[in-house]
Amino acid sequence: MSKRKLSEDPLLDQAKKTKMDNGVADGGNVEIDENLHSRQLAVYGREVMRRMAGASVLVSGANGVGVEIAKNVILAGVRALTIHDQKSVELRDLSAQFYLTEEDVGQNRAEACKEKLQELNNAVAVSASSAELTPEYLNQFQVVVLTDASLAESKRINEVCHNSQPAIPFIRVETRGVFASVFTDFGQEFTVYDVDGKCLGRCPGWFSGGGRTGDTAADTSSSCSCDILCCITEH
Repeated sequence: MSKRKLSEDPLLDQAKKTKMDNGVADGGNVEIDENLHSRQLAVYGREVMRRMAGASVLVSGANGVGVEIAKNVILAGVRALTIHDQKSVELRDLSAQFYLTEEDVGQNRAEACKEKLQELNNAVAVSASSAELTPEYLNQFQVVVLTDASLAESKRINEVCHNSQPAIPFIRVETRGVFASVFTDFGQEFTVYDVDGKCLGRCPGWFSGGGRTGDTAADTSSSCSCDILCCITEH
């Protein structure tokens, strides 16, 4: 397998080196802080948490939805997150981006919220970037999320992620007032286990409205909320 050239970003270079050394794509030898992530371990499972703890995530677009995604990903406990934006803060950004203030107007949007995002979880390496989203740059991440890109730019980046070896999971999110859209592409080999939205019947009772572990979909509550847990467990 050919080696990819490292970028000039020291944090991302270290992220890629760690990926090569520890094999984070397969969970690697990442240690999980059980005191910090005890609740998540109960929901996601140790293997999923190990993969998350070894992942480097790019969130491009430090707007309202972008910073909300970044916040949740950082709290979930990934290894590194890069918040990316090439735009400057405008007054209208303050209506949706909760980490921005009037003093930030004119600054780069990613740089303006980086420190506040870092405060959420010191165990996650948070960096800000305004680099061009070239194939070489994108290939340093395990997940790429776009929240403020045009359709043409989204298609270009999606193609890069889809054709990468291995494929880089790609997510495009867009919000317009009360309307929103989400597009995902997790590569050719991604498998969907939840084909009909029904409970798979292998989740603890508190996720299925009182159903017992091992209950079938027909036996559990009709409004089962355990789909995500079941899918992660199966995957």
